[in-house]
Amino acid sequence: NSEISFVDNLLYLYTKPFDVVVDPFGGGGSTIDLCKTRLRRYLVSDRKPIEIRSDIRQHDIKDGVLSPPTWKDVKLVYLDPPYWLQAQGQYSQDADDLANMELDAFNEKLSCLVKTYAEKLKRARVENAYIALIIQPTQWKAPERQFVDHIGDMLRIVKLPVDMRFSVPYESQQCNAQMVEWAKANRKCLVLTREMVVWRVA
Repeated sequence: NSEISFVDNLLYLYTKPFDVVVDPFGGGGSTIDLCKTRLRRYLVSDRKPIEIRSDIRQHDIKDGVLSPPTWKDVKLVYLDPPYWLQAQGQYSQDADDLANMELDAFNEKLSCLVKTYAEKLKRARVENAYIALIIQPTQWKAPERQFVDHIGDMLRIVKLPVDMRFSVPYESQQCNAQMVEWAKANRKCLVLTREMVVWRVA
């Protein structure tokens, strides 16, 4: 799940009451809970919704974006996808699961998703619409522990104006003793935060 305070800040900064928020990676449903609290409408889906959340629609992004009845009220698309290799095998063994893909395929799929949402919003001539993507750089599970800058990759591929780029630290220490010892031995810094980019669509 996303840290609830950062999603709450997104709603406060980029939406107003009764705007529509789209989240195709619904996870535990925190986006829905916050939208209800802040009086936002929502369209939230997930590839495999958890059983206790009947308010999350079942939809796989490989079949295209889940479209609201109308796009004109959509002000924020929030993307918190499975992180490449970091979630490998956690959701499925399917080759077309984002976490299980090769890096080039992951970048292609994720950037295509951002571009598709941007195109939908542009065609609907939505004013003041934004797309937010949060993701952690891959390091520990990357080949040779090479730092993989996913936000950097997306900024190179997605040609939309950037409204803001945020550092999103974790609440607690994410690294175990093995990681710390490896970092010391190899004189490497460890990833302790995620990053978020917010693109301005219209």
